[in-house]
Amino acid sequence: MKKLFSPSADRNKQPILECLKNIFQPTEKILEIASGTGQHAAFFCENLNIRHWQTSEPDKQCHESIIAHIDPHLIDRLSPPLLLNVSDKSSWPKEKYGSIFCANMLHIAPFQASVDLFHHGIDCLTESGRVILYGPFFEKGVPTASSNEMFHENLKERNNSWGIRAKEDLINIAKKVNMSLEARIEMPANNLILIFKKVKNRP
Repeated sequence: MKKLFSPSADRNKQPILECLKNIFQPTEKILEIASGTGQHAAFFCENLNIRHWQTSEPDKQCHESIIAHIDPHLIDRLSPPLLLNVSDKSSWPKEKYGSIFCANMLHIAPFQASVDLFHHGIDCLTESGRVILYGPFFEKGVPTASSNEMFHENLKERNNSWGIRAKEDLINIAKKVNMSLEARIEMPANNLILIFKKVKNRP
């Protein structure tokens, strides 16, 4: 089986790992959306004390690479990819997860994918579940890095439905499924980690 390699995933894996160490719990099950090459899944599962990491990927061509990145000693905690399309409700798993993790996917998908990630993902989360997003995001009142502006324009040229998403839009989407922004973490190369958590119903 052929392992695919993403230079960007290799560059950002360590900074993301350092954040995830302070987020995930040892008993937690994680559902990763758009696992891509599988590099992140293998690296995080190797270095995090978590119960289980479930990969997923809508592109069947990436499945072989994800499987190839799963070393035998990780097989009990790192599962082969689900064929999951965020906009296809029927493709989401029936299991419950403590967190949904998604890196660098929302800007290379239609805006509806951001909506569906929350609206379909909410049913997969435990009572205190979270959605954790990594990537570039626009923020109201925060100057946009020129590199992100150029990247956004390039995405639009490639596909007009793509583009960097605004944090405020994601907050509004999350509110509709009773989730709120719990944390905003600045990352290298003008990226962010945004953590959304279920809002507990008041008694």
